[in-house]
Amino acid sequence: MEHFDSNDAVSIKESQALLNEISMEPNLTFIHSNYGFLPSIITKLESQGVSLTDSVATVMFTKNKLDEVTGDVGMKDKSKIRD
Repeated sequence: MEHFDSNDAVSIKESQALLNEISMEPNLTFIHSNYGFLPSIITKLESQGVSLTDSVATVMFTKNKLDEVTGDVGMKDKSKIRD
């Protein structure tokens, strides 16, 4: 993204500004570390021919993984899971 000319488009300029924010890298690392498994879980749950037992086990695994998320974000996740 740094190699693009920010004068070419507003979206490039805004993307470069966001990526240069000091908190961006830790936030992206947090998201990847705690939620990086979700795309494969979603794909697994969308698959046809998976038994109900396996699907329930996948959902429980996901719930347990989300329960491990710490901090304010983890607290919000836990409250959303309960509701």
